[in-house]
Amino acid sequence: MRYWILGMTGAALAAPLSAQVTEDASIENSYTYTVGGISGSGTNAGGNVAVDRSVTTASGISEMGLSLTGTLDEGSFFFLHNGYCVGSCTMALSTNITFALTNTGSTPVDLRFDSQITPGHLANSFLGEDTNSTANFAFSVSQDPGLRQGVIYTASGTAVTVPPSVTTSDGEGFANFIFDSNTDPNWNVLDWSATDLMLPLATIAPGATTNLFYRSTLTITTDQFDCANPTLCESLQVAFGDPRNAGGVVSRDTRLADPMTLSALASAFNALTLSDVLAGEQNPAVGAIFDPFRVTYRFVEITAPPSFPPSGALGPVEYNVNYRSPIGAVPEPATWLMMLLGFFLLGAQMRSYRSPEDGTLQTA
Repeated sequence: MRYWILGMTGAALAAPLSAQVTEDASIENSYTYTVGGISGSGTNAGGNVAVDRSVTTASGISEMGLSLTGTLDEGSFFFLHNGYCVGSCTMALSTNITFALTNTGSTPVDLRFDSQITPGHLANSFLGEDTNSTANFAFSVSQDPGLRQGVIYTASGTAVTVPPSVTTSDGEGFANFIFDSNTDPNWNVLDWSATDLMLPLATIAPGATTNLFYRSTLTITTDQFDCANPTLCESLQVAFGDPRNAGGVVSRDTRLADPMTLSALASAFNALTLSDVLAGEQNPAVGAIFDPFRVTYRFVEITAPPSFPPSGALGPVEYNVNYRSPIGAVPEPATWLMMLLGFFLLGAQMRSYRSPEDGTLQTA
């Protein structure tokens, strides 16, 4: 896809340009995985894929989940890498975006690439002291070799540390880092929100074309072959994308604490099935569900003012239990009695509550 980014639009920049620059952009996603001896892979020129696998063998249980999204549009792209592994599992996700910039004018052009680091999440659970696992992301922006020595910016992160960590080539951290941890069950997480990124490019001579490469990869490997219960085994998650609430996860328990109408209460109870009670919810520490994040970008004259959308702060983050519980223990009779009593009292409270006229359910 080709766009004019300077020339006729130059009047809107800090200083009109006599040169014209065109942009040709392309995107490619790819993924591979192996879990419990079962493998898969795929590529696409923009799109999304989601894979979940649970494999039981004689040696143990292995589970994985991956979400990969990368779709390109003029001035923005949707972007998400999200994966988790437990047991015997490995995966690799990648997205490569190439911007070909051609100066069709008669004078050199100095441009700046204004873009964003996507929000993200690094998490580990029951991390062993002598673990051989890996869980990393690597992100880079580079120009053609020979121009600014290729690489302009890099960032990387790992979930296999306490706390999980992020390193950047400019030494600047991402926006709104939040670290949280728990001891029983054991997990550690690091979240951040969208971070603006301004990168000056090497001069583009008249008639010249330069390529800018925006690349992201995610890799996870776990090798606990004797995992009998995934809720108690080492598990890892890496996400380079937007969790719910622009960088955070709100649990169902939090939503239930909000004032509700009777219809909203009924909906909540319909969603809270017996299997939920027996098996437990998916835990946001490891196994979180993420939404794709739209990254905005612009190629502007190097002296132009910054051009970013408003950056929201990291939303509420709550981590209540470890991973998820596909096996789950059955509640004791006394626990059932307390639950039923709680349902009764809550229902009585709702009957005395005056509902708003719209009667809609407000979700996180």
